[in-house]
Amino acid sequence: MTARIYIVPIIAGLLMVISQFAVAQSAMYVDPSGNVGIGTETPFVKLHVLDGNFLVDQTVAGSPAIFTFATAAASWEIKQNGNTGRLTFFSPGGGALTAAFKFDTQAQENLLRVGVLAGDTVDINGKLVINGTNVTPDYVFEPDFALESIEEHAAMMWESKHLPALTSAAENEKEGIDIVKQQFGVLEELEKAHIYIAQLNEALQELRAEVAELKQQ
Repeated sequence: MTARIYIVPIIAGLLMVISQFAVAQSAMYVDPSGNVGIGTETPFVKLHVLDGNFLVDQTVAGSPAIFTFATAAASWEIKQNGNTGRLTFFSPGGGALTAAFKFDTQAQENLLRVGVLAGDTVDINGKLVINGTNVTPDYVFEPDFALESIEEHAAMMWESKHLPALTSAAENEKEGIDIVKQQFGVLEELEKAHIYIAQLNEALQELRAEVAELKQQ
């Protein structure tokens, strides 16, 4: 037997769901302002789902499942590609040129734009702060740090064909680039280079002093 569910008026314009089978009175509820409650009799927005999930189910092969937000300023769609399953945030009216992804009401306008300036471009209008477990490589200046000699560093560099603190081109192509690790690797190599420069300058000053002393003899 097919279950039939009806929405019927009750008191003061309120509606109630009834069925020939057992259905809770609050299965669907519409208050006088037009707010709809599913599982609640006190909806405080246009659609209030209590203790449940919201599903946009597209069963037609190749057709996207779309959820749309629209205002006078712009419209946005959250769209799942029917073929690849890829989830896309899309502004069909071109509103992405002026609208921003904002994760807080105090965030700067156009803080984050993806694919607006170009299809392969992430535009960040502000600072990008990355928190991770990496340690800034100032440890190279510590007395107990085992700093390789200039000759040892050069040998590793020429043998591996990349700076020792950085990943190789082959590894980057295979695994992708860890931006934080790569940045700290560059900083480690830069700090080592400055140590080597200071060592070479010290050796140069000693040679100059020796030459000056020989000239006085």
